[in-house]
Amino acid sequence: MQQTTKSKNIPLAGFLLLLFLAFSACKKPESAAVNGAILQANFVGDKACEGCHEDLYASYKRTGMGQSVSVFEAKTAPEKFGGPPIYDPKNKLYYEAFIRNDSLYQREYQKDAAGKVIHERIHRADYVVGSGNATRSYMMNVNGYVTEMPLTWYVKRAKWDMSPGYTQRNERFERPINLECMTCHNNFSPGTAFTQNHFSEVALGIGCERCHGPGSRHVEDRLTGFEPPKGKPDPTIINGPELSRTAQLSVCQQCHVDGTMVFQEQHTPMTFRAGMPLSTHRSVFVAEEQVKDPETFGIASHGVRLAQSACYTKSTMTCTTCHDPHVPVRELKADFFNQKCISCHQQDVVCERPEGKNDPKIAMTGNCISCHMQKSGTSDIPHVTFTDHWIRQSLPKEKKNLSITEMEQSKQRTTPFTLIKIENNDLKSLKLTNGQAKLEAAVAYFKYYDLKHRLKDYLPIVIRYATEGFAEGGSLQEARLSLGRAYLEQNNLNNAISTLEKGIREEPQNAFMAYWLGVAREKKNDSSGALAAYKSAATLQPLFIEAQRKYANALALTGNLDEAIAVIQRALQKNPIHFADLWNNLGFLYMQKQNYPSAVQALTKAVQLDPNHTKALVNLGGALILTKQPDTALGYLERASRVDSQNPSIYGNIGYIYLQKGNKAKAKEMFQKVLGLNPNDQQAQLYLRQL
Repeated sequence: MQQTTKSKNIPLAGFLLLLFLAFSACKKPESAAVNGAILQANFVGDKACEGCHEDLYASYKRTGMGQSVSVFEAKTAPEKFGGPPIYDPKNKLYYEAFIRNDSLYQREYQKDAAGKVIHERIHRADYVVGSGNATRSYMMNVNGYVTEMPLTWYVKRAKWDMSPGYTQRNERFERPINLECMTCHNNFSPGTAFTQNHFSEVALGIGCERCHGPGSRHVEDRLTGFEPPKGKPDPTIINGPELSRTAQLSVCQQCHVDGTMVFQEQHTPMTFRAGMPLSTHRSVFVAEEQVKDPETFGIASHGVRLAQSACYTKSTMTCTTCHDPHVPVRELKADFFNQKCISCHQQDVVCERPEGKNDPKIAMTGNCISCHMQKSGTSDIPHVTFTDHWIRQSLPKEKKNLSITEMEQSKQRTTPFTLIKIENNDLKSLKLTNGQAKLEAAVAYFKYYDLKHRLKDYLPIVIRYATEGFAEGGSLQEARLSLGRAYLEQNNLNNAISTLEKGIREEPQNAFMAYWLGVAREKKNDSSGALAAYKSAATLQPLFIEAQRKYANALALTGNLDEAIAVIQRALQKNPIHFADLWNNLGFLYMQKQNYPSAVQALTKAVQLDPNHTKALVNLGGALILTKQPDTALGYLERASRVDSQNPSIYGNIGYIYLQKGNKAKAKEMFQKVLGLNPNDQQAQLYLRQL
């Protein structure tokens, strides 16, 4: 969320020279640990707070956190509509947003060479992500499966564009919102274990209890008339000022730290409670080069950037020294943040602005933030301007706001980043003094490789740290999975299989471990072993759609077509929208069963979901030929050739259609194309001999 206010125009050459001698106004001793009973209370929801805290409740609901996830409201929406569509040249897809019946929809479509629309998908946005200070992205919910949508509204630029990361890889309406994403952008929303993105419910906005802890004891005591003695802390609720500095920072940094999270055994993003030190819940790793870059910072990098500031290291300041989380930034007085600076620096300021150089009183009338906190584009989100929380005497040259294309190009680094660990907001080089620390580092490096920087050079690092960590007595199931997957990425199948099998012996209910064991066995051509592993994953978690898909494929390869069809049908009942592959596989199985009308129906659905799905287009063309619809088949096969011009099957089927139509010249041309791509294609050779 944006934590800035409008700045006054002052000469950029001027800056305040901060003398970090004595921060008496900011000093505060660490307080006692939080009452453990609070951490065991139950959540009651924000409405339970409103009765006693009406003004705070109303104010907080106007903040960025209070509005972090919402339902689209047409009457108050900042988005503008009716402009030109956004075009994705890689996939030849157009996108636009519009309002229908007071709901926001996103439309995807594709045109043929004549400009005719040949593909269209329209989906409603079920949730808006973002308060409207910087961006508004959108999520859709299909039977509990929550995904991001392709368009984002960039508020400051007042424009639509592809969502962050979509230029590099357009996941269309299928990008899964995992539990980590949901938990930082929203209140706790119960995610279904061993699924990528299934939720039993989705909250609307970050709630009071994320920062104040579960409120059931507090509410019960108030309703029965109990209050703590005057002047004593309330033992039933978390109040930030009563926490230690570490615990205060932990509350904020459960979200406001841009790093790779490694959760302690038995913990998930949903198990953190205000009052817990973050280090007992997770370890956070960041790329050293990115954190210490004087110019570049991420949109959620507040904590790690602040940690490099002398204001932070030479005082006991916390986030709430400067920020009031209950009040929207846009409603603060113009000098609000200046006054925060003055509260610590009034006696030790020398200003080099000409009018304030010799007079501290005049010095403090300038805008401290504009000279000491960089405001520019971020390294991870396009079209936005944010405030860098690294407070400095002088700032680097202003970084321009990158376009999406420039942002993607800037990520093409060819060497691994060095990860460092954040402990109590301090940046520390990895001190891998025990097995557990090495296992955490292994997980961090694999997650960084898997999600942020697909460079194979990370894999030996993962393997070394994980093997050493286990040898030294460490225990972390996610590290076992990371090690197995790292071996798999290296195609070291024997080690991958033995590692994942050991993980399953240690945790038999881990559907992810069983799934990846199936992948490893499949790559080793162990069809029966792969089938057993995929069946285990699919049985352990029926909502794990990817496991159902792999299980069905394994069944089909072993000749169990009817059972494979049944598995796919059950999966598609759960999620009929996001898996074009499943519809294609279902159609292919129907073709094998010679049920061609059902094949056409399933394959048509696959192509409706993904117009660039080459296999589905080819299979649909074949099914239409077999149902004596050659003209329709030809249209889909020609579309397939525009998607994949190097696929000989496409030209073989087109040649067959022309042959049936009696157009020998076109048939010959197509079969020659097949041989140009695959000189050993015996079917094409046979047809050419006949011609």
